Amino acid sequence: MTHFPSTVRVDGRDLKLLIARLTIEQAVPFRVRFNQIAQRSARTDAMKSSALQSDDDPAIAKALDRELAEETEAARFLAATVRDFVSVDPSDDLAMAEGIQTGAQLLEWIGPRSSIAGLLASTVYLENTLSTAGKELWKSRRASDSSSGAPTPAPSGETPATTASPAPPAATTANAAAPASSPSGSSGAPVH
Repeated sequence: MTHFPSTVRVDGRDLKLLIARLTIEQAVPFRVRFNQIAQRSARTDAMKSSALQSDDDPAIAKALDRELAEETEAARFLAATVRDFVSVDPSDDLAMAEGIQTGAQLLEWIGPRSSIAGLLASTVYLENTLSTAGKELWKSRRASDSSSGAPTPAPSGETPATTASPAPPAATTANAAAPASSPSGSSGAPVH
């Protein structure tokens, strides 16, 4: 099986991974299930909010039971994705020294942290979905965001937060009040 080399930041360190290159037979059901879980996550947040407001309603209790079952199934899918399609790159000396080589060992290391399992499954999805140019942009943004402390990029369709301060205006009050001539002979006006 061939792999995509990838790097993911976990617990403040870069973890070098090998992401399986999925076959068509693997990719289609994987993408369908991955997208179902992503869409369900958005619905879940809305439902949990309403459940907090009326926890005595039997319909809400039934919905919460269904949500628990779906959440358990989603966790199993994420774990299976990591176990089956992720391994640690042998060049990652720290992971190798800790005895982390396979997806199963990686799951033991991250424990019950579903957000990290989700990040790893997302990496499998993106490595097997994006074009080469798309991957370069994604990896560049991810590296920039993790090194700058900037927030994770906004989901598609949303405007990402600004990370740089706006440039000052070309003509400031100080420039306008500058003398017409300075000791060096320049006018004090901005140079364009």
